[in-house]
Amino acid sequence: MPEELHVVRPHHSPIRRVVDPERRLPDIALIENNQLTDAYTKMHKPHSVHGYEIATRDGFAGWMAVVEDTDSDACYFANIELDENYLRSKQGIGLAAYVLAIETAHAVGRRFRTGQTVSEPAKHRWEGFVDLGVAQVHELFEYLGNLREGSAYSHYLAHVDIPPLT
Repeated sequence: MPEELHVVRPHHSPIRRVVDPERRLPDIALIENNQLTDAYTKMHKPHSVHGYEIATRDGFAGWMAVVEDTDSDACYFANIELDENYLRSKQGIGLAAYVLAIETAHAVGRRFRTGQTVSEPAKHRWEGFVDLGVAQVHELFEYLGNLREGSAYSHYLAHVDIPPLT
């Protein structure tokens, strides 16, 4: 990870205490990426979108775009993608990215919620948050099928969120 990056890992955050009580998640940093922000802003007007590269000590690990929906006081992923080297590595990069995005939303007083649809891997991640007792289910996961041609994943309609914890 470049030296000028500062890893944000607030061990005192309520969500991190529940999700990562033994502090085993890897250190990551979110680096603002204006190209991602611009691309996703066009798709999610009138909401603000923040595009980030996900960096580890070894370099680039993926990217995410987070929508800030001021109408509903919530944030959600427009998309999150991990580099193939990290996708199945079991290093916890994906969970660390989720936790950091949730902490970022909570820092500005916003809930973090599912987008309009979630992929099968995201469904499992959200079910884990529900099992830990930090996520609230408003609508159960409803199977929609494979929505994107060429996608390896099924998608689900859901309404689950994680309000700021105290």
